Amino acid sequence: MTELIRYWPPFGLTLTTPRLVLRPIRDEHDGAFIGCQDVAAKDFASLKTVSTGSWLRQSAQGRGFGKEMRAAVALYAFDWLGADAAESEAAAWNRQSLGVSRALGYELNGVGRATWGGTRQDVQKVRLTPAAFIRPGWQLQVEGHTATAAYLGIGT
Repeated sequence: MTELIRYWPPFGLTLTTPRLVLRPIRDEHDGAFIGCQDVAAKDFASLKTVSTGSWLRQSAQGRGFGKEMRAAVALYAFDWLGADAAESEAAAWNRQSLGVSRALGYELNGVGRATWGGTRQDVQKVRLTPAAFIRPGWQLQVEGHTATAAYLGIGT
């Protein structure tokens, strides 16, 4: 793994919450895989905005993991990357996902359409700012940030 980190430093990024370890997916899965949480940005240096998306196995839903992993990437985006906003969206019918968003302080930010799984969906867009963020009562542990930020050209 050390060799891969040398060529793509984000492989070394790890976000740890009280119950979860978030890291890039790789062949060495040494824990139980319960879902995916992504964070992405376009023109981050200028816009200071990230977009997030997540997916949980059905067996992991309803246990607070979705809120915990979304809080982790929001903490990382705001406190480590210096983001001004985090944006996301969910199918308009997905009350559970939109509930996670509300619980963290996301505000409604318009409606759009997307095609997921070959089906057209109405989507509810949401947006979170550091001021509106309802922070969790735990501290995020971060490893590999310095190398990842340098690789991405993000000076924080």
